[in-house]
Amino acid sequence: MNKLIFITLISFICTFFLKNESKADIWAVNFTLNGSKVVPPVTTNGLGTVAGTYNDVTNELYFTITFSGLTGITLGGHFHGPASVTENAGTIINWTGFPLGVSSGSYSNTFILDEVFETVLLQGRMYADIHTSFAFNGEIRSQVSSLIRMVRVDYLIEAMYNPSLNKQVRDTLTLNLRSSTSPYTFIEGRKAVLDSTGRAIFLPWALAPSFTPYYLQILHRNALETWSSSTVIWNTTWLVEYNFKNLITKAYGNNMILVDDSPVSYAVYSGDVNHDGTIDISDVGLIGNAASVFASGYLDTDLNGDGITDVADIVFADNNSFNFISKITP
Repeated sequence: MNKLIFITLISFICTFFLKNESKADIWAVNFTLNGSKVVPPVTTNGLGTVAGTYNDVTNELYFTITFSGLTGITLGGHFHGPASVTENAGTIINWTGFPLGVSSGSYSNTFILDEVFETVLLQGRMYADIHTSFAFNGEIRSQVSSLIRMVRVDYLIEAMYNPSLNKQVRDTLTLNLRSSTSPYTFIEGRKAVLDSTGRAIFLPWALAPSFTPYYLQILHRNALETWSSSTVIWNTTWLVEYNFKNLITKAYGNNMILVDDSPVSYAVYSGDVNHDGTIDISDVGLIGNAASVFASGYLDTDLNGDGITDVADIVFADNNSFNFISKITP
């Protein structure tokens, strides 16, 4: 085999497998079409809403559009580009099978984007429109907006929260998405830093499909494993928000403790140093042993996050051990 051809072939194979084995970012694609976004604007009561996802490894753009109130009957639907919100451009993707001759309806499809079209999409220079007998150049339109999906969590850790300052010690959390039905299978996990306000943003999410409910399971180096009491879902939005700290009922089994009266704030229990799901004498012993040798640094036994394992940490674990605090899960 010619040496140049062989090298080219190996390069292609490596590129193919590296791309397909890399972790995808799943972008949420959500927008609303109306007449005011057409260039020039069209006066119409027609509206359309789109929800979908884009996978930047498989290059699959999946979407569902629901439309109603069109003045004319449909002649076609397309993606156009590249163009800004004030420009028009030619068709780059024809919506094959789009319902024609109607003023309302719905349509779903998946298209594979090449590298050029992907760039147009992610740069925000692609728009969608529906053409009708009333407006041949488009009766309703919208720029295609795409954002990486994220989960924003408000969450406090008992020993690391200072109620006099209303501040949380910054630390790392792990958020796992779990199936909403037994056996509550692990779907995907992400790590993020919990900031001083008690907020963490987890992103991006590559494996968990949109339009599917998930329980939130939160893990920490020395706090008790805690689950959300209800499921969350990416539906027509790229952002899921869940606030554990404002209501005790936000944790599965009400498994939190009041740590502040003003504002009313709840936190997850501290002290599960060995991560067995129960705060008991074994955790107290580990903390006590570390305290006896004046252990310092980023340690699981340092419950309050001050860099030193001492009697202040023992108190939290001892109190929770006395009250037989254990994790509660679906």
